Amino acid sequence: MDKQPQVVLLGRSVFMDSVATNLIERQFSDVIRLNTETSEFNTLVNSLQPDLIVYEHETQTIDPISSLLVQQSGALLIAIDLNRSQVIVLDCQLRPTRSIKELCEIIRVEVQRCLQRKEVH
Repeated sequence: MDKQPQVVLLGRSVFMDSVATNLIERQFSDVIRLNTETSEFNTLVNSLQPDLIVYEHETQTIDPISSLLVQQSGALLIAIDLNRSQVIVLDCQLRPTRSIKELCEIIRVEVQRCLQRKEVH
């Protein structure tokens, strides 16, 4: 059986509700929602060691996200920029998205790439 990637969604917006629902419908069985405003945010993410972290770019301050970059170097981070209808994959590539479906397809592809990289190392 293939390992299911662990996906952490940061934020409690209606948009993130839709992302979570769509990922679960696409059989991502390990989707975890976290609120970045709790004091245990970094500890929770560190204990989970997710394969992928998705957050809304406009709603986040740089401090929690920059600490994730340092502490979760093996995870892929995807920032959702709702104002520009893009996602920012922190491999410096921008991918236009116009729907939750397109976003979830990008997440699926990137998680597979991330898992393949982990298998090589």
